Amino acid sequence: CAGSNRVRERDLDVLSRITRGRRTYGKAEWSEFDLDKAEWRIPAHKMKMKAVHIVPLSTQAVLILRELHPLTGAGRYVFTGARGNDRYMSENTVNAGLRRLGYAVGEMTGHGFRSMASTASRLHGSQRLKF
Repeated sequence: CAGSNRVRERDLDVLSRITRGRRTYGKAEWSEFDLDKAEWRIPAHKMKMKAVHIVPLSTQAVLILRELHPLTGAGRYVFTGARGNDRYMSENTVNAGLRRLGYAVGEMTGHGFRSMASTASRLHGSQRLKF
């Protein structure tokens, strides 16, 4: 897949800025994003509570997504697997990227970004962080 290394790099950049679980985030589809409004509308069928969930996107996340669009925008998924644009990037790919960055097994995972955001939010007395 053309640009797959760049897609994997940018996956970690965006993941650190969006406080969604890796499973939901990993299966993100281009049709769910409105970059002009800086929001990601996750359809109800993907959410545990079966309600549409709107995630505001930071300026940085929008810039990264715009950069990725030429690489994966013709396909369904934002973050595609290394084996082709018709598959989403696996959790193992994300975790392998973290290992290459020097994080040990058990020290950090793709899901760990959501946990960190949740902890930071609680420490600041809020259920939601505003980015």
